[in-house]
Amino acid sequence: MRVAGRVYSLFLVRLIGSLTGHEAVNGYEFPSGVAEVEERRAGFLDDESPIFADEDDGYGCCCEGRRFWRVWVMAIMTEYGILMADVWDVKANGGSQSERRNRLMKAEKKINVAIVGLGFGAEFIPIYQRHPQANMYAICQRTKAKLDAIGDAFGVERRYTEFGELLKDREVDAVHINTPIPDHGWQAIAALKAGKHVACTVPMATSKGDCRKIVDLVGKTGRQYMMMETVVYGREFLYIKDLYEKGELGRIQFLQASHQQDMDGWPNYWPGLPPMWYATHCVGPMLALTNATAESVSCFGSGTIRQELIEKYGSPFAVETAHIRFKDSDLAARIHRSLFDVARQYRESIDVYGSKQSFEWSLIEDEAHVLHTAKRAEAKIPKRVKAPDFADRLPKGIRRFTTKGVYDLAKKTHLSFAQGAGHGGSHPHLVHEFVTALVEGREPFPNARQSANWTCVGLCAHESALKGGAIVKLPAFTLGS
Repeated sequence: MRVAGRVYSLFLVRLIGSLTGHEAVNGYEFPSGVAEVEERRAGFLDDESPIFADEDDGYGCCCEGRRFWRVWVMAIMTEYGILMADVWDVKANGGSQSERRNRLMKAEKKINVAIVGLGFGAEFIPIYQRHPQANMYAICQRTKAKLDAIGDAFGVERRYTEFGELLKDREVDAVHINTPIPDHGWQAIAALKAGKHVACTVPMATSKGDCRKIVDLVGKTGRQYMMMETVVYGREFLYIKDLYEKGELGRIQFLQASHQQDMDGWPNYWPGLPPMWYATHCVGPMLALTNATAESVSCFGSGTIRQELIEKYGSPFAVETAHIRFKDSDLAARIHRSLFDVARQYRESIDVYGSKQSFEWSLIEDEAHVLHTAKRAEAKIPKRVKAPDFADRLPKGIRRFTTKGVYDLAKKTHLSFAQGAGHGGSHPHLVHEFVTALVEGREPFPNARQSANWTCVGLCAHESALKGGAIVKLPAFTLGS
């Protein structure tokens, strides 16, 4: 009977692997036969002490006989085998009973996420629903008809029309804020005070004061904050980052980025918004590539927008162009932004110039980018390249969300996603980074200080433009140690 039971266990494990497309999970390869199962079981149990003590541990597990096999198969079935894969790793590397218990609990932990704001925010619902360590717990939207329509479409039962009521729900571990820009700061502050982890679409806030409050609250509460900057998880940036880390770019000599977008027709808080208040799509990749911190900025405004736009924020500039000085570095970067009255197809671009290779973004959407290689015949220096997709870095259940068109699940795509060419396949990478950071008990990237530094570059740049290009230093709380 015991041999038959193990054959059945092997059958279930191989079946699960076949159904999920997994030959291995977290480096743990599924056994190929009963003999291998027996060998692994013997190796796993060669320690006289079991993984857990004999008392009831909540898993009903003492790793003995049939109970071991039942728990093993159930664990493989749970989250595609992540639970027991971690156990094998702990066993292989030693560790106390408490360490093994903690690894098991961490591996099966799920983060209850609430999404706040269901315009752009709705794009993330199916990703959280399919992430193995997340539970798409609740949604929040002021308009009840829209709240119910989206809740029904995605099968989310817990719904709130009031942000304050959502924060009172003790089952919510983390909030993902996708509300209008003026609400980012105060909502992140309120959520941190309520003991919630926070993910927030860009920018962090529209004032340096709110950025500082968020950074301080993260330190005081022990909760995490991540600004969900799409560009630093888009396939082009990941490609450039891969080239850099492999040493193929050589020494970085200069970086520049642009974000040009026509915001006419967008919601009422957009008209006249100073271009640099919404600059993180430019700033983020400049600093993230070398994990740098901005120290100071100088910015000039150029051109003039329509008078009715100027009145809202008192900002006259059609274009703002800034130079950023990096802290403890010989590098500087240039960024430019426009939001109104500039004829230009949507473009978020990154150019990186290295001693060995340089990457330049295409001028027109959907055209190939250019990679320049030094010391070749002049005609052979440039080469057209297409950034690969990096879906293989993600759990299998959310890999499909790196490509445009998967949001047909919701039957409607938000304009920012359409204009931004699918944001470079960044959405599942953002979700994965945020969720795994919380599960692993570490800071996400970018963390609160980095998010504040990136956001404050834009705020300080606009301040500089209003002062005719004066150098403005970044606030000390954004600089780190």
